[in-house]
Amino acid sequence: MLHTHVTLVGAQPMPVYIGIKDCNPDHIVYVCSSRTRSQAERVNNEVSCSSEIVEINPVDLSSIFEYTRKLAERVTNNSVSINISGGTKPWSYYFIDTFSSRQNTRIFYVDQNNMIWSFSNRAGHIANLNVNMDVLFRLYGNSVNSYRDINDYSRDDLETIDRIKNFRKFNPFDFAKLTNNFDQYPSQTRQQLRSGSSLEWISKKELFAFRLYNRNGESRAETFDSLHVKELLLNTGWFEVDVAFMLNKWERTHEVRVNCIFPAENSTPKNEIDIIVNTGVKMLFVECKTRLYKITDIDKFRSAVNNYGGLGSKALFITDIPLNEISLEKCADNNILSFSIKENGGIKHCQKALFALLEKELLQINTK
Repeated sequence: MLHTHVTLVGAQPMPVYIGIKDCNPDHIVYVCSSRTRSQAERVNNEVSCSSEIVEINPVDLSSIFEYTRKLAERVTNNSVSINISGGTKPWSYYFIDTFSSRQNTRIFYVDQNNMIWSFSNRAGHIANLNVNMDVLFRLYGNSVNSYRDINDYSRDDLETIDRIKNFRKFNPFDFAKLTNNFDQYPSQTRQQLRSGSSLEWISKKELFAFRLYNRNGESRAETFDSLHVKELLLNTGWFEVDVAFMLNKWERTHEVRVNCIFPAENSTPKNEIDIIVNTGVKMLFVECKTRLYKITDIDKFRSAVNNYGGLGSKALFITDIPLNEISLEKCADNNILSFSIKENGGIKHCQKALFALLEKELLQINTK
């Protein structure tokens, strides 16, 4: 018996894709509006199956009623599955009303945890697929221009991170100013502050020569060289990679990408996500900052997560210095998890607390 799969397409393409992959149909009918046709087309590009894309009015009850009756007559001899996860409430109502009493028909809903819930027996099962990171990005109309896989970093890089952290303690203020300035002006090979602290890139040796002075006039000098030393030393890259290595130890982690660059739109600057973790069920987007200076960064992060990962993805804001109460409230209002390294004993001791937070929150449904 031919299996026809009908899927209602709204703003979120991931549940549509999951339903198709779980059903493995012979033919797909995408029901969409003019506004969601692009979502249907993106999903269709990711599957290999006979299909048709049908645009119907999202709210006109008469036309919706008429279409569902005609479709039911057309698939009389077929096995039918219907995914009502997307689309409008009138669509869902009339498809349920038309098909619920029909034999050889299954109506279901896909939640944010890839659970597929059947309306006939009120039972659910987890979709049999691991979420592919690149497929997810394409479904939401995006692609990653560049990123660094966590496995690309060498043992020397890890040792460099430890040395950077120890050196930074001598004068965190000068360290931050020099590394941020160097990242903003890549054509300059040397930066020096009034305090005497300096940072120089010695290209012949492919290393950084760093000297810090503290308030007492004491100085400390170090050289840093490793495969990815520029990424690590400049603009808190060391902090991001340190956090990424910790997240890579989480038992739910399938893949970790660092410094993910998405294409710019029109004249807007490039979009960057510090860390993306594929948990197999959904993506975890992570923003890393040693300290939060601009509360608007929280809004920007939430917007980026929605754009690149959809409403079902999780967002985590990790800082070294704890967030203040206003920032914590802002995170909570935006469905963003927050975690302070320093508040939980430092990077070497906070892993258990971080993983406990993620285990507790990963499968919670985002409601806003």
